[in-house]
Amino acid sequence: STADKLVGTRLREQFPWKEREFLKSTLEEAKKGDKVSVETSLHFPDGIRRECRFDCNPRFNGDGGVDGLVILVTDITDRKRSERTLAELNALTSTRELSHEEKISEILRLGCEHFELPFGIISHVLDDQYTITHAQSPDHTLVPGTVFSLKDTYCIQTLKAEAPLATAHASESDFSRHPCYQIFKLETYIGAPLLVDGVVHGTINFSAPDIRKRPFSAADIQIVRQFADWIGYEIARQRDHQALMDAKTNLERVASTDDLTEVLNRRALLEQAEREVQRFRRSKQPLTAVMLDIDHFKQINDQHGHATGDAVLKKFAQTVTSSLRAVDIFGRVGGEEFCLILHETGLDKALVACERLRKKIIKECQFEEIGQTITCSMGLAAAEREDVEFSPIMQKADTALYAAKAAGRNRCVCYEGESNEKFERSVLS
Repeated sequence: STADKLVGTRLREQFPWKEREFLKSTLEEAKKGDKVSVETSLHFPDGIRRECRFDCNPRFNGDGGVDGLVILVTDITDRKRSERTLAELNALTSTRELSHEEKISEILRLGCEHFELPFGIISHVLDDQYTITHAQSPDHTLVPGTVFSLKDTYCIQTLKAEAPLATAHASESDFSRHPCYQIFKLETYIGAPLLVDGVVHGTINFSAPDIRKRPFSAADIQIVRQFADWIGYEIARQRDHQALMDAKTNLERVASTDDLTEVLNRRALLEQAEREVQRFRRSKQPLTAVMLDIDHFKQINDQHGHATGDAVLKKFAQTVTSSLRAVDIFGRVGGEEFCLILHETGLDKALVACERLRKKIIKECQFEEIGQTITCSMGLAAAEREDVEFSPIMQKADTALYAAKAAGRNRCVCYEGESNEKFERSVLS
């Protein structure tokens, strides 16, 4: 309302009845001669609800009585909204209850609420491509991973400006000439560049197809800048965390992997084997250990050199690994000797699997420059109820392996007791 329209009217008539009741008690108190200040939410004649500070100052006459009130209504909507948003942003950034992705999702939700806009986007910009990485939208209409041409987005202007940009009425501004307005008809937009470790990563922006009732304020510009600063920090922190985890994983892999064959080394194999034995004791499911040894390997090294011997070891390890399940454990014990642990597999099924593997080695693990057929011998031993660690199981499998060697090599032998006469279940080539 203009001043002319307000003159001669009663203030209370400018508001809905519920607010009149609130203002009535405030005015009555001021009429008693007390200065009154309250904060409340008021519907204005333009249809916008604003948070206001209502100051009532009594005007005294010569007799000391109150003959009028001086009323000052101050719009504090932006300040109050900014205070709430910054308080929630601070809570989000400091909590340990949320993951990286959850925090970013909450930031977008908070931004949509603060600006009263339906769409919130975090983008990654690479060359001329604009990729949505995170999004907040009604009915999930914006999908992370969607790619646009950067020139078709308002964000290209934001990145060129190297500062937050905003419009509450695009059709009445320079934004109306932008391709984004022609394609998407977005009337409202506020966005800021997103920097990660000082380098442009993309943008954070909020938008709507409708004209915003209130223009963006200086406080809004600062809020979107704060969002961008925190998201940039969080992405950088997550990158550092991921790099640390990757480095740790790589160190663990290096520490547990045999350099030549890239299977588990002896230490890592035995550590996993001990866990398998404990699992066996809890679950009562069968467990079979297999010792494998490449036949006549010393002869290969002596006749063809260590480089050829290394190639045989690598090919052998690859051949075995390609035949195993994800739950099986395989590693190099030392030299040409390897160990295999078959998960939840009894001796009979293990024998079938090992025989199949033995034949595969004959078929696939051969070298033209080596004048002999590469074969291997295997000794199998099943875990027994009295076994509380892996060492005795490994020793029994090793005993069976020596029996296989003694019986002529290139065969699988199952351990069935200490007597060498107990290997009648050997499977010969």
